[in-house]
Amino acid sequence: MNNGTVVKDPKEEKATKKSIQTIGKGYLERKMTKQKEKTIRATITVEVPYSNELLNDGSKLNKKLKQVIADTDYLPHETQAGELAPSKRPVIK
Repeated sequence: MNNGTVVKDPKEEKATKKSIQTIGKGYLERKMTKQKEKTIRATITVEVPYSNELLNDGSKLNKKLKQVIADTDYLPHETQAGELAPSKRPVIK
């Protein structure tokens, strides 16, 4: 007959604590690693003459942008460095 007392197995309790510590340690290591990652982000602005063809066909626009970048001697850009927040736009790596 059960009188409402709960009997805990010490081995079970120890295993649970160990699992929690392991999970916590792994999370902390990932979090610390993520914080230490430093990035350099350069933002460039490329202008090309207006064309409906370029505007409506992404592959042609990509080709034109790559051509303009390849043909220039100097790329003016805005630079950020450090532990940056994720970009809201797609990033080329």
